[in-house]
Amino acid sequence: MKYFSSDLHLGHKSILKFRDIPSTTLEEYNAWVIKRIYDLPAGSDLYLLGDTAWDKGSFIQLLNGKPRGIQLHIIEGNHDRKIKFSNFHGFNHLHQAKTVKDMGHKFFLSHYQCVVWDCSHYNSINLFGHTHKDTPTPEVKGRQLNVNCEFWDYRAVSSERIIELLDGVDNWDYLEVKRRRENESI
Repeated sequence: MKYFSSDLHLGHKSILKFRDIPSTTLEEYNAWVIKRIYDLPAGSDLYLLGDTAWDKGSFIQLLNGKPRGIQLHIIEGNHDRKIKFSNFHGFNHLHQAKTVKDMGHKFFLSHYQCVVWDCSHYNSINLFGHTHKDTPTPEVKGRQLNVNCEFWDYRAVSSERIIELLDGVDNWDYLEVKRRRENESI
């Protein structure tokens, strides 16, 4: 099963001021978030959609805290550019954006919310982060979901839960294509 989260901001000193969390130091925050984000069944794929770690030491802490049997994939966010992920031997799961399949659904993964995305006209799902609880949030239209850890109690969200939440929701461009097809068949 695939799981998704974003915006851990490990190692970001200012994060303690902005988030309502049970940590008083950055070290406590990093350990607390890492423990919660990896609370997954063995064999899971975890996709972190940007703003994962502020510094190299925090990224190493994330890698070292990963339980056996969990595959970690990272979509680069605007704060991740300070880390040279290519310098980490054996870590080659970094992407700008990515489309993955799970449970018969396509998920387009990006740090940023999209207007249209890969296969949105076929009703694929756009998962994103970047937007925090304390920032104005653009209207979410169609099959989109913000997986920022702040909205999910600092835990990753399963593809199963996402599919359940978006059941019965269609993308605007899917509806347009569907309408055109119906008109052509008349």
